[in-house]
Amino acid sequence: MTWSLHSYLASDHFAVTVTIDTPRIPSPPPTLKWKANWHLYTQSMETWACSFDPPNNIDQLESEIVQAIHIAANQTIPLTTPTTHHRNHWFYDERVKELRHRLLILHKTLHKHPSPELLQTYRKAIPLIREEIQEIKTNKWLEWCESLNVHTSLHDLWRRLNIVAGKFKSQAHHPQPKTEADALLTTFVTRSNTSQLPLSTRNRLAALSPQRDADIQQALQETAESDEPFTQQEVKQALKINTNTAPGLDNISYSMLNHLGPEALSQLHLLFNKSLAAGRLPTSWKVAVIQPIPKTGQPTSYKPISLLSCLAHFHKDTLTQPKALCNLDHFTCVSEDVQLLVSNPEIVTIFTDGSVELHTGRAGSACICGDYTYTRRISNNSSILQAELFAIKGAFTHALRLPQDSIYILTDSLSASLQKRPLDDNTQLITLALFKIQQLSDQGKSIHFQLIPSHAGISQNDLADLAAKDSLRHSHVTTVRLSISHIKKLAKKASFQVSNIQHLVWVQAGSPSVLWYKTVTDYQPTIIPRSMTRSNATMLHRLRLGYRCHWEIAQRFPRVSTLPRHC
Repeated sequence: MTWSLHSYLASDHFAVTVTIDTPRIPSPPPTLKWKANWHLYTQSMETWACSFDPPNNIDQLESEIVQAIHIAANQTIPLTTPTTHHRNHWFYDERVKELRHRLLILHKTLHKHPSPELLQTYRKAIPLIREEIQEIKTNKWLEWCESLNVHTSLHDLWRRLNIVAGKFKSQAHHPQPKTEADALLTTFVTRSNTSQLPLSTRNRLAALSPQRDADIQQALQETAESDEPFTQQEVKQALKINTNTAPGLDNISYSMLNHLGPEALSQLHLLFNKSLAAGRLPTSWKVAVIQPIPKTGQPTSYKPISLLSCLAHFHKDTLTQPKALCNLDHFTCVSEDVQLLVSNPEIVTIFTDGSVELHTGRAGSACICGDYTYTRRISNNSSILQAELFAIKGAFTHALRLPQDSIYILTDSLSASLQKRPLDDNTQLITLALFKIQQLSDQGKSIHFQLIPSHAGISQNDLADLAAKDSLRHSHVTTVRLSISHIKKLAKKASFQVSNIQHLVWVQAGSPSVLWYKTVTDYQPTIIPRSMTRSNATMLHRLRLGYRCHWEIAQRFPRVSTLPRHC
């Protein structure tokens, strides 16, 4: 604080000028709307992880990590109350959405770059857009009124009128929620109880249970070479999850895990290694949220859906043993086991493999059973999965002609061995394979699938690989329908080529924006890191497309000065 005498006011009471320097009151942080601030979320987690002292207890460590994620999420991720009702949904369509979007763009542009011309355009657009939306509402209302007849019930009539008036009645709560929850719990426990199984199955389980428990306890006592601590790279690779799923009891989604920085990921890395060393999981990962979903056509019957923690799923994906952990001893053991199967005269072992030539698009399949070799060249541009499935189908066809009852199919294709229903793609090949399996079952034969590592010293598998590559030189081609995913890929590639041709026409015409795009991008996508803020990503996208920068727009639309002019 400073003070001084006034320059000209003086009398018996001197005038004093006092200047008080007071700090400005900080404004509260803005309320989050619509979008999550992932950049701030990452920074908050990194700040916490740098000063965090991890405890030795696994449950406490997991609890503190979850608590830190919740604190950072509450500060950066807006909470919304989802609802299925909207007061304007009865007339809302794509045209209304487009009109409101245009009005919003005009409003934002006017706010950023005010000018008399933009203000006049905005004022003219408002009544025109409102008039068209009102016309759409009127047409929707008249269309509904025309659907009324003598068969329309009063319930439907009043329901529609209440929707138009914006009056929604929330669903009434159950009068006795605890009793209903206990009844559902009893239903689920009864349904999943082993007493519901057939008597023969229960007896078989009771006979096998002691030996299984003994095998598990023995395996826990043995030390395996794969029981190595996780690396940071393995944790990062397991985290590559593009879609969100319903979270478990901790309310942590995959998006929160995907936006963790290196320091925060190191804490998860530590938690996973401690869990692996202790041989147990945190207690909270064993708790699931059971959601009853009504069955189709049976509104009084439910199927339980278990929602586990995303952290637990993340840990499970990290536990997947990669092939890199296998050493020469493991491959030798697998090769010896396979040779024991081959030497058994009562067992038929068939090795399958497929091959695809990338630069020509040729594809072929082969299967080997002793001295028998089956090779076929299939349609060009077929995928490696289709080649493997065709080879497996050929193995089933050969097994139908053999007298042995025990058939072993050995393949090195993980994707082919994991094919299951529903059949979304490659329907023809999978259906034919299932039909062959049914024929083998009718003959009383048992089929065993075994996944083996490729190029692991198994001579028969190497011979199948060479036979599949030799089939690429065959002149006769067996037709196989292209997969849906490959058709989409070809359509995308064709559309990209057409767009490039059209773009090059404008390049030759000398278009400045087109020349800029070709020079900057070279028709390649831009990889934007997840840590980049949305505003910076938008600016980078605008720069890529050749849009004007903000300072250029400011020069075209100068701001109107609101300060008074002094003479």
